[in-house]
Amino acid sequence: MEGKLGVAALPGLDRCLARAAPKAWKLVATAALALLTVASFTNSTRPWNLSAFPQSPMAQDEEPGWNGIKPSRSLQWHKCFNGSYDCARLDVPMDWLDPTDDQRVVLAVVRLPAANRTDYRGPVFFNPGGPGGSGIWSLRDHGELLQTIVGDNHDIVTLDPRGIGASVPRIECWDTIQSRQLWNLQEVGLIDSHPGMLYDAFARATAFSQVCEANSGGASGILRHSSTTCHARDMLEILNQMGEEKLKFWGFSYGTILGGTFASMYPDKIERLVSDGEEIKPSFISFERLINPFQATWTTKNGTMDRTSTSFTIPTK
Repeated sequence: MEGKLGVAALPGLDRCLARAAPKAWKLVATAALALLTVASFTNSTRPWNLSAFPQSPMAQDEEPGWNGIKPSRSLQWHKCFNGSYDCARLDVPMDWLDPTDDQRVVLAVVRLPAANRTDYRGPVFFNPGGPGGSGIWSLRDHGELLQTIVGDNHDIVTLDPRGIGASVPRIECWDTIQSRQLWNLQEVGLIDSHPGMLYDAFARATAFSQVCEANSGGASGILRHSSTTCHARDMLEILNQMGEEKLKFWGFSYGTILGGTFASMYPDKIERLVSDGEEIKPSFISFERLINPFQATWTTKNGTMDRTSTSFTIPTK
């Protein structure tokens, strides 16, 4: 009942809390609302704008292209990007609380395979930040560097979150490319660069939100079903489809919120979690209740904490 009450209290925000741990919605709601509040003031010159992040280029310059990969409800990998990566299009419910056959989301998932298969340690998921950053672009840009850090006996796995990049349907806040470009030309500048800038940025973010809701809140329903909780539930599905019991995750910036949300919803599904560059500072919100899952993630049975540089390779005993 508590999960149902959480959904009712936060329509559109927690539509992906299916199978979350009991009472998890309270913690997720606190973190999500704090994120929205702080983002309005600190990131309002870069609102939820798809153009702010590089989009996955595969559809334009690579064969077979995402459209050449048939969506499937089971994770089926295909060689892509000149054979260096594995790509898949995973068909998942748009509404995890009420799955149907007519409202679906197709997630674009990509994997940099482990080079060392003799000592294979499983996949490490990562999120580059945002919200709205393309995981596919990020993996192609610096995925090999991440693999060097965590070890070449790990796959590196990421995706374009629902509504973003190569995942469809996409959130399109502007009806034409020209409208988006004109809007971007009207940036108000840096926060606190002169008196009143914060209010200008807040007004701009409010206007953008209204336009985005008007243009993306239509028949597809993708905007209502796009949230951090939805992304966490999508990650759980990918993890399950890969046959993995627990998640190893590296989150940058907003990715720290995603990692914390996943840990709160599915605490028994976390093996290792790195929060790299906290999106919300403690001065804005108390993270006491979020810290516990992190401590459980990082602390070994004898009470010692693994070093970050070896977090994915030291076995816990």
